[in-house]
Amino acid sequence: MKKLIDQIDFKSGSVTYSEIHLDFEQSLEEQEDELQEDMLQVHYPMGYILDVGWCGEAPADGFFRVVVIKNKDRWSPVFDEKVRNIYQLIEVIKKCIDKIERLISQEMCKYFRL
Repeated sequence: MKKLIDQIDFKSGSVTYSEIHLDFEQSLEEQEDELQEDMLQVHYPMGYILDVGWCGEAPADGFFRVVVIKNKDRWSPVFDEKVRNIYQLIEVIKKCIDKIERLISQEMCKYFRL
């Protein structure tokens, strides 16, 4: 069984909530019970949060939503994307992690600049 969560390096992030038990070897229809509104939350330095959830009643009608917020401001996300399959989901999560790490680095440079 190849789990999605095991395929990700969250770098400086700390997983604070994980109910993402998706298996690459099964279809979403076979894992319908695993599709939840709140699936994953990862906290990063400088107030960044990576949030992943499922929106929709059934696999045929729904999508994964991947959101990056800063300072708990859900009304103005830094990143917000919707995807429909596990392979897209892992790529978007990795893209978000890279984006967060770049933003943290930029903020640290500004913070320590004299």
